[in-house]
Amino acid sequence: MIFLDPVETYECQGRYYTHRENNYIGSKGEIVSRVSFTPRKKMSCEGCVHCGGIPDMMDAEIGEGLMIPYPNYLNHGEVVQLIAINDGRGFEDLYDEWHLEFVKITKGAHKG
Repeated sequence: MIFLDPVETYECQGRYYTHRENNYIGSKGEIVSRVSFTPRKKMSCEGCVHCGGIPDMMDAEIGEGLMIPYPNYLNHGEVVQLIAINDGRGFEDLYDEWHLEFVKITKGAHKG
C-alpha cells in the first residue's frame, strides 16, 4: 500500500481518537458496557497519502467481523493513536499484509 510506504519520509500527524466507556442498564434490565473511540479531528491528519487508507482498512476489518485491538488498561478520556502495522508478506500473497491497532499516547508524545 503506497500510503504506508516506510521509505518515504513525511510528517504525517496520524489518526487520533478519545477512548470512551459507558456503562448503563438497558431497557430489558441488562447491564451494558460500551467502549467507543471518538475521532480527534483537530489532532489528526486530514488524510494524506500516508494515512488516507486507514478508513478503508477499518471498513475492511470491521466488515470481516474483526475487532481492532486496543490496550485493555485505558481509562475513560485517554487519547489513542490508530496505527497500521505491517505483518510482512503473506505466504501466498504478492503484497504485504497489514492490520490496525490502537496505541496509548503518553502525555507530551503528540506535538499537535
